[in-house]
Amino acid sequence: MAEQYYFIGAGGVGKRALKHLMQLGIIKGIFDNNPQKHGESLFGFTVEPYNKIIAKEYGIIIGFFDSKNLENELKKDGIKYWTLNNFVTDWFHKIQNKSGIAFLDMPITSRCTLSCKHCMQYIPYRTSKSDVPIGDIKKRLDGLYNTIDYILETSIIGGEPFLHPDLSELLYSIDREKIKSIVITTNGMIIPKDNVMKACVETDVFISISDYSNTLPHISDKTDAFERIVKNAGIRCERKNQVWVAPGKFSCNSDKVSDCLRTHFQLTADKLWYCSLQCGADLSGICSSEENQDYIKLNMIDSNRKVDVQKFISKHTTSVCNKCENAIGQIVPVAEQI
Repeated sequence: MAEQYYFIGAGGVGKRALKHLMQLGIIKGIFDNNPQKHGESLFGFTVEPYNKIIAKEYGIIIGFFDSKNLENELKKDGIKYWTLNNFVTDWFHKIQNKSGIAFLDMPITSRCTLSCKHCMQYIPYRTSKSDVPIGDIKKRLDGLYNTIDYILETSIIGGEPFLHPDLSELLYSIDREKIKSIVITTNGMIIPKDNVMKACVETDVFISISDYSNTLPHISDKTDAFERIVKNAGIRCERKNQVWVAPGKFSCNSDKVSDCLRTHFQLTADKLWYCSLQCGADLSGICSSEENQDYIKLNMIDSNRKVDVQKFISKHTTSVCNKCENAIGQIVPVAEQI
């Protein structure tokens, strides 16, 4: 690996990642394919148009998801590149002799204000729904800290995270030396309590609002109010309309391994899952999973098994990758209700 890299992508995810990668002293400059961002000042750098000559000299870190087109272009130009997922894992292992992951989902409740037919966590299909006790969440985090040395960004998810009664306590308890960025993903239907908003400000939380108002116009006013209130409280947030891909039923029997956009590990109970989608399907009884292939038990890790952790987080497929309908990429209605 090189000593310094150019970073491409100055959007929301990229900016949050850059803030912390800058502290490692490895960023040489920033590219972006959007001409409107060229010349913008970001973390002391001026955003530049893509230059393959410079890129070939330094290598590229891709700071956004859905990067297949760019990856194909970089391959054609003979340029070494890493997605954020691969870079964090490779760099910390090869340069620091530590374990690192870029993105981690941490579900704290299976209760939700909606019942989405194509929920990526399969929550409507679970037999029971409840909050994870705050003591259990802290134990999970302790197991994570003992196993993974660096997490670039953790997304607190649900269900609906703002339904959890101890969310503010959780935010204050997260080790920010280990976890660099905290994102709360919400559908914007629950206005956070004052103590939660205070905790979000003081722990520098970023709120990602999934805007479903095009499909569900009756929630539009709630989403508008949520965005206005959290911004007025000084909380960083972004409202996003996204295309949904069918999460799949793990019923395909293709010999072709899925080449999906798996980007997030997931932490549940004492397990670190390789695929957030598969974890949700397992918890809902939709598919069975295999230890050390689909997840690794954190309470079984000691200093002698660090190599096992590295092998697990560095691989690229799970036992059900060739059975997951997500590989088909079928577009489905966003937030269609059961």
